[in-house]
Amino acid sequence: MNTGDATPHSRLTLDRSRGEAFAGAARLDIDLASYIVLEALLDADGAVVDPAAFRRRYGAGKLRDSVASLNDALARCTPVPAYVAHFPGQGYQLVRTVQPAVRPLGRAGELDRVAQLLRAHSFVTIVGPGGMGKTTLARALVAECADRYPDGVRFIDLPVLAEGRELVGALRAALGMSQLTRDGLSQLAASLRGMRMLIVFDCCEHSTSLAAQSSEALLRAAPGIDVLCTSREPLLAHSERIFRLGPLGVPHAGATPDVAAAARFPAVELFVTRADSESPAGFSLDDSNVALVCEICRSVEGVPLALELAASLVRPLGLQKLARETSASLLRPPGGPGHLSGRHRTLSNMLDWSYDVLAPHEQKVLRALAVFQGGFTLEAAGAVAAEAAQDPDDVVDTVIELASKSLVSMNADGGANRPRLLDVTREYAWDKLVHSGELHEVQARHARWLDTLTERLERDWMTLPRSTWADLYSPWVDDMLAAIEWALGPGQDPLLGARLAGAGFALGDQVGVAAEFHGVVERALQALGKMADPPALVLLRLIAVNGDGRDLSAMSFARLMADAERCLQLARDSGLPHLQTAPLVSLWGWPYARGDYPAALAGAERIAREGQAGNDPYLELIGQRTLAQSLHFAGRHAEAHRYAMLALANSHRRIPLFYLPSPLKVGTSVRIILARLLWIEGAADHALAMSEEALESSETDRPVAMCQVLAMGSVPVALWRGDTALATRLVARLRERGERHGMGYWVDWAARFEDVLDVIEGRAAAHSRPSFADTHEFSAKFRDHLATFSPSLLTADALERGAAGTVGWCVPELLRVQALQRLAADAGDGDGDGTAAVLLARSLALAHEQGALAWALRSATSLAALYLRRGDRPLARATLEPVLARCKEGFGTADLRAALALMATLG
Repeated sequence: MNTGDATPHSRLTLDRSRGEAFAGAARLDIDLASYIVLEALLDADGAVVDPAAFRRRYGAGKLRDSVASLNDALARCTPVPAYVAHFPGQGYQLVRTVQPAVRPLGRAGELDRVAQLLRAHSFVTIVGPGGMGKTTLARALVAECADRYPDGVRFIDLPVLAEGRELVGALRAALGMSQLTRDGLSQLAASLRGMRMLIVFDCCEHSTSLAAQSSEALLRAAPGIDVLCTSREPLLAHSERIFRLGPLGVPHAGATPDVAAAARFPAVELFVTRADSESPAGFSLDDSNVALVCEICRSVEGVPLALELAASLVRPLGLQKLARETSASLLRPPGGPGHLSGRHRTLSNMLDWSYDVLAPHEQKVLRALAVFQGGFTLEAAGAVAAEAAQDPDDVVDTVIELASKSLVSMNADGGANRPRLLDVTREYAWDKLVHSGELHEVQARHARWLDTLTERLERDWMTLPRSTWADLYSPWVDDMLAAIEWALGPGQDPLLGARLAGAGFALGDQVGVAAEFHGVVERALQALGKMADPPALVLLRLIAVNGDGRDLSAMSFARLMADAERCLQLARDSGLPHLQTAPLVSLWGWPYARGDYPAALAGAERIAREGQAGNDPYLELIGQRTLAQSLHFAGRHAEAHRYAMLALANSHRRIPLFYLPSPLKVGTSVRIILARLLWIEGAADHALAMSEEALESSETDRPVAMCQVLAMGSVPVALWRGDTALATRLVARLRERGERHGMGYWVDWAARFEDVLDVIEGRAAAHSRPSFADTHEFSAKFRDHLATFSPSLLTADALERGAAGTVGWCVPELLRVQALQRLAADAGDGDGDGTAAVLLARSLALAHEQGALAWALRSATSLAALYLRRGDRPLARATLEPVLARCKEGFGTADLRAALALMATLG
């Protein structure tokens, strides 16, 4: 052999001067025509060769027979070095089968499970979508277990068998048994009996019935034969065991893992390895690119072929551009990297391979499914993909067929199967839908079906546990947004868009994506404004949600109140009493958020009256809750406590979504007030426990609920207790929650709390923090709290509000802190002591009047310290002792420790 002229391909070599081929040291027994085919395939270096190219170059005669003869010769080698695969409509490819036993990246577990199945059952089909790595897994399995098959491994060129050849004759040729007579099956059985051999059928999806017949014939012929198949759909053969091959694991959406954690995800490992091999300068995962790499891996959903294609585009496109347009880059026409061959050159070619063999009705359903933004249900598929007069059940059957062909993925969501198209498949099908002329009608059916879904969504809200309800309907958020965009745009159906926007916001707010609906809500309102007589229910709901959850710093209180009054009149004119709820709550809520508690109390009383007059249990419950909140901030704590307990007892009632755009659980909101009340009433430990209950309740509530609990309950209680470590952790949680869900109002509260902690812990002076001087009308509620956290944080604005009666709950503290400031400023003439004593006495009296034992303890401690400073020890003791005697808990709090320390000095 002329080794200098030899061309290696794994263990295959050619002696071109003699026209001979070798597998290792063994000469292949092939004729000249088969040698010419092998030479062309080796020169193609793994690419698919068009049959016409064979004939133009070599003038080969019966190409199919030459390929079969070549496979016969290759199959007689042990272990087999390669086989020729045929891709109908494209050509032939030489596929190496003997290679180092290197496990496919990220597939160690799958490889082990397939090996176990094959050992246990002898007949396994690896099933999965195109590009999932089925053939790669099969080759790796052959490399690992070849020693279990002393009579070798045979790769059967199934597409060649499918070209009209008689089954036994084709199997005979593939197995290299050329001497079989007409009684083929019995001789085939006799020839194979006693052999230990693995037969591999690759790419069976175009010939599943033939693959099933062949496999069953082989398995009947000899018990020592094992069969391994790869296919995009099961063969449905007797004794077949199915192994479904899914995508590689990708990092979850949300927070980006660090480099070490990201590298452990199989998809990231494959992408980085391939990108490194593609780039002359190399590629490695680091802090600068880990977020983009994770984004790319998620965008292709861990499909191995897509990951390899994406990795090959890192050098020409760069990570930033690749991350922005991953699907478009991978689905563009061929012309990319040369080493990707045939049907695997692009995902588009790969999907053409599957799409072209579908029946017309299957193609039509697949195109229609592209309208879904993510997962869908079989019911939804039947409604959206069925044309007029078509039975939706027929569509459901087709979807199941598409799933069996691995074009539809079935994901387990909450124990139920939720079909979906992988993103790359959806992009492909969407392009087909756009060019089919069917897009408008499919989008119309999609939007109309979602409209019916919103009716069900609102009914189920009243009966299902909230977590179950959210799990059931949250997957439809993206579809809602897409349908609204269509209805308000090309669909030219503003009323449908407005209905979807109102219900969609309620859903989005409950699952934490309300901000995504703000834009479409405003557009829907503008569209309704152009209608002569829009339905009151739709219009009022949109007006209500348009102000809900927004950044209050950018909104005018006067405008908000005017809009609420207008909506209340519209509701009354409509004759639908429940439509009054949202504007009534707004007329209470805007003053409450602004810190105008007399106006808020009037609004709460108005709600309660309307609820009683209309015998409306939901409105009565809202009245109980709002009265508890308003009375507390007005300083009427005992009354507030009664209403809070009443609301808590009735909190099992769910407020209907059409009453309020996005109701908070009553049990969550009243626990916030109860935590505050318990602290103020002197039950410091119960207050802490109640704030923890409120936090627990908020975990299963709309996302803003946790922000409210943290800002209004948990953080203040921690600061009042003097536990700055706990407060710091809670503030960090508040910021994270607010930023994650785009709730700027609560992020502002987190920033102000951070400033408070800086002052309390001595890292900054109060005057250095501009947030304390902010006088926006919607920040007054926070400023009222400042003096209760530290005397150095008293603001003139809070004093003015207390003096005017706008706020009541913190007035005892405002008076006490004023007294402390007078004492600190006293020049020694005694005037400061006298004024401070008067202020402290007023503070103590008001605290007793309000039932605010916590404020009374602080005031009594400060007044007793003043009396001690004057030398009047008995009066100091008489002032502090009775207040201390009423304190039954909270002995670990800063206030009680300070009071007990002072009492110890009084004897």
